[in-house]
Amino acid sequence: MKTGFICATKRQLNYGSNVAVREHFSSSSYFRYSLAYCEKNYDQIFVLCIGANYLLHPDSAVDDVDTKIQIHDLDRPRKKKWLREISQEIKQVCPQESELYFHTNRWYGLLFEWLHKPDLLTSEPTHFVIYEPLKSMAIGKQLHFYKQQIGQLASIKNKEAK
Repeated sequence: MKTGFICATKRQLNYGSNVAVREHFSSSSYFRYSLAYCEKNYDQIFVLCIGANYLLHPDSAVDDVDTKIQIHDLDRPRKKKWLREISQEIKQVCPQESELYFHTNRWYGLLFEWLHKPDLLTSEPTHFVIYEPLKSMAIGKQLHFYKQQIGQLASIKNKEAK
């Protein structure tokens, strides 16, 4: 199984709490293009958001998730806890030997160490193949790559965009 992971962005629409993740972050061109690319190429997609202690599905509602929290807002113990919890959830939703594709910022590489640790409950080793397809590209080049692969997406115009 191929699973794509994208990261939440700073740019967000000021919708109510009961809006889908894909809509909440849609003011970011980077988010929209990376989501469209992942939906085209992978079996399942999840959004990694520091404010959430679980994986966000693009169609799930943003309820009590603090989407404004950034990595620099976390102290070391809280960052470690978040990485451990997210890696456990990935292990639960992705079968062994899945291919994991991370379309995320570089610091998410800290997550890979946790993904290779044995399962906390069973102590069984985990076997994932991890890819960072655009790792060596700057954000602008990544966006250009997505546009070449997907084509032009409709622009988002909303007065409430932040």
